[in-house]
Amino acid sequence: YNILDSIKICNTLGRTDDANQMLSRLAAFYRLILRKNDLDIIPIGEELEIIKLYLEMEAISHEHSFTYTLEIDPDIEFFSIPRFVFQPLVENCVTHGLPGDAKCMTIAISLRYVGDAIRIVIRDNGLGIPPQQMERLMRVIHGEAEPLLPGGHPFTGGTAFYGLHNISERLKPYVMNPAEPISCQSAPGLGTRVTIDLRQMLPDNP
Repeated sequence: YNILDSIKICNTLGRTDDANQMLSRLAAFYRLILRKNDLDIIPIGEELEIIKLYLEMEAISHEHSFTYTLEIDPDIEFFSIPRFVFQPLVENCVTHGLPGDAKCMTIAISLRYVGDAIRIVIRDNGLGIPPQQMERLMRVIHGEAEPLLPGGHPFTGGTAFYGLHNISERLKPYVMNPAEPISCQSAPGLGTRVTIDLRQMLPDNP
């Protein structure tokens, strides 16, 4: 829905080329996510295709105010991952991390072998999260606090907490340490880093 709103805004502002590029990527995006909509576990390669399309659409929408990098170790794309783990995490980078000034933010995504795990790191050099809000975020991830509070601020009672709580719960059966499915560090003005240590799962070994 956010992408559709962005396409509408681009058309209103006369950015028809941007709107057409986003529509083309949105069609490819939906073909991917609807292709196997009954499966919760998909190859990492398919999840990365979805993320690249999403980030390309957001980059066009935000007039390339951010860039992204992707680094993966050989053959990691053939392992499995719960679907839609990446998308909410990179969406948080775009939605809550963009500085809103002339600074261009970078989102760096890496997938590396670490022992028997696949370490997924998503980091940005955007606005970051203040310590008090970070403390509450970690309590939500660990199940020690409710994800939503009254109010509209994204870090004191909105979708960022709820999305990370949902991902954390879904990841528990598939990570090396179910007690801490997601590790998150952040500092105001320096950005945010999210780390997930995923078990190495092949398609026939969920």
